Amino acid sequence: MDKWMRDMEEQRRHDELSRKMDAQTNAIHSQSYAINSQTHALRKQNALLEKEHERQIETEYKDRIFQLQLHLAQASDDSQRLVFQQMLDDAENDYSQYLLEKEERQLAAARRRQLGIFISLLVLLVGMFGVYYVYTDMQHVRVPELRGVSLAEAKEVLRDEGFVLGTVTEIGGQTVEPGQVSLSTPSGGSKVKRGEVVDLIVAKEETATSETSSEGTASTTSSSQVSSQTFAIEIERTGLSILQAPYLTATYVATIDPGTYTIVETTYNDGHSWGKLKSGQGWISLTEVQGGLAQVNTKDLTTEQVQRWVAYAFFMNPENVHYNRQQPVISVYKEEDDLVYADVTIPSDSDFEPSYWRYRVNAQGELEHGSYEEATGNTHWYVLLEEYRE
Repeated sequence: MDKWMRDMEEQRRHDELSRKMDAQTNAIHSQSYAINSQTHALRKQNALLEKEHERQIETEYKDRIFQLQLHLAQASDDSQRLVFQQMLDDAENDYSQYLLEKEERQLAAARRRQLGIFISLLVLLVGMFGVYYVYTDMQHVRVPELRGVSLAEAKEVLRDEGFVLGTVTEIGGQTVEPGQVSLSTPSGGSKVKRGEVVDLIVAKEETATSETSSEGTASTTSSSQVSSQTFAIEIERTGLSILQAPYLTATYVATIDPGTYTIVETTYNDGHSWGKLKSGQGWISLTEVQGGLAQVNTKDLTTEQVQRWVAYAFFMNPENVHYNRQQPVISVYKEEDDLVYADVTIPSDSDFEPSYWRYRVNAQGELEHGSYEEATGNTHWYVLLEEYRE
């Protein structure tokens, strides 16, 4: 019984407090309405007073002009007429200037009103866009990072996060363990709609072929056969090269833009997995696409690394597309300035001018190409490549 009484008393106090709060809220609303009404009335009154003030000013200008016109008509000699005419001209100019300033004030007020309307609409549009952005953003999710994950686990992750598994393509020469995912399209971390199809590239076990050497002994080498398989790949990195053939020293064709491309053939050479573009432009390094190449400290390169870097730079130049990858001879040496230099020669081409094809690694570890001036015999160096990966 006591508990029931306490609950009743508690409910009564709660209702009383709610009534008081409602009364205070209504009073505040009433005061706000009254203030707004009073403000509106004051603005209206000020507008009427301003118009009345303007009317009085215009009346004074018109009266003065009328009086001067009257004096001018009653003037008895030319000297008086000249004085009154000058005063009349000044009065009319003052009145015209007043009307011009009045019109400018009205235009400025109109522009302020238009600006206020524009800002209100802009705020409304921004708010609507914000709501739309939040709504659409809620409909998108990030693709999970699957690199290095087993195919079975990747399937489970995709299913749990609401994605649909698309094409699974096995490619050799990847930098992850066989059976693990090396690349996904769309790529991991990108935002896509829920239920999006995700294609996977999985590293496959390298097959081995036996070859017989000139001495008759068998040697085992990794397969570099071309495999025909079609799949899509998403490229996010910039600066990746399209080459005419699947070799590091193949002729440079162009730089590929970020986007989604179709691969129709794959192979493995020079420590890279290569993919042939459906467009027919050439080959790209799938190993570079998946970010599997480690950046090498270019301040501490071996002779062979410098030669590969210079060969890559040499074949990037369209002037050298007619040479094959075995023709250049690259000599690497160090000068008194403690920088590493590399000269390219083509022994099979008597017209080749080596002075135009000199390279060096500068103190910052960047590969520079020397621009030779025949008139002065001087060489000007400019940075060609900033990093070397393998």
